[in-house]
Amino acid sequence: MNKNCFFSQERANISFFPENFVMDFPKQFVIFKDSDHCFFVLLEKKIKKRMTYKRYFNRISIYIFLLFGLIVQAFSQNYVAELSEFRENYIKDVHKKFANQKLDFFEINQNFKIEADYKLQKKNKVVSFLTSDGIYKKYQVFATISFEIEGKKYHLTTYKFYPAPAMYRKLVFLPLKDLTAPEQTYGAGRYLDLSSDDFKDGKTVLDFNKLYNPYCAYSDNYSCPIPPKENHLEVNIEAGEKLPLTKH
Repeated sequence: MNKNCFFSQERANISFFPENFVMDFPKQFVIFKDSDHCFFVLLEKKIKKRMTYKRYFNRISIYIFLLFGLIVQAFSQNYVAELSEFRENYIKDVHKKFANQKLDFFEINQNFKIEADYKLQKKNKVVSFLTSDGIYKKYQVFATISFEIEGKKYHLTTYKFYPAPAMYRKLVFLPLKDLTAPEQTYGAGRYLDLSSDDFKDGKTVLDFNKLYNPYCAYSDNYSCPIPPKENHLEVNIEAGEKLPLTKH
């Protein structure tokens, strides 16, 4: 008899395989009688060991999933903190010119932080924008941006000041208007500031949570570029600054 047997032949016959004993075992269990009973026991141990490995890997998978969730949550919290600081600084800047102005914003929505493709303008194309006071201002076309919202593709054109003062050489200007205007946002449109450094390898990021109002939303004493027709979006961008709470 095999020395590795866990049960003697006699005990195996009585305890494991009594007379007329019938039981459906899994297909993996190959059962032999008597002296080969030890093979059954060893095979059973291997299967249990395999099942233990499976439980181990399942547990590891759960830990990895939970860790990934914690990382995503940490990034989300960092983003909210970063954007909250951005808004605080923006409000301070507005209050330097409009001390009593009450501002309002949409809730921070990370779905409106969108990766986009871009195509740079090869020629130094210069265009003129009509402003709120009826005059025209010149801008140089910088790049055309393509992105998706809820599976639908949209395009926007970005610009640079022309001629650009030294302090604004990297500033990329994005004026736009969406379907939230004029009920929720300023009727003439809103702006988003980018940097030319944000455009790399055909990719950039549009964070519509940083959309802000032109000064014309607070006072009639300013001349503000009106977003061109090609930058009118047929979608609700419920992100960034809303209509000011203080009327003028």
